[in-house]
Amino acid sequence: MENDFQYNSHLSLTIMVVISIFVLVLTAGCTDLNQPFQPQKEKIRATVEEGYTSTNDYSAIMITETTGENGKYRRTTTKVWFKKPLKYRYEHLSP
Repeated sequence: MENDFQYNSHLSLTIMVVISIFVLVLTAGCTDLNQPFQPQKEKIRATVEEGYTSTNDYSAIMITETTGENGKYRRTTTKVWFKKPLKYRYEHLSP
């Protein structure tokens, strides 16, 4: 009985050590030690506006993202162009 208990405790200790090493390797691979720590920017708001069209073949969406850090706010606007599908084009051309 005592031998069984010893075996189980050694087995659980071995499993805990293996899991700890695995977690340590994973976290070490995800962090870059050469870079100084930078706090994450807080995303305040992100809006997407549709309907900006220049031709019948292409359309664009405007993505506006507002971020805040240490009481300072910054707004970034990105225009993303994409080719409209053929079905969408022909729906507009049909009477």
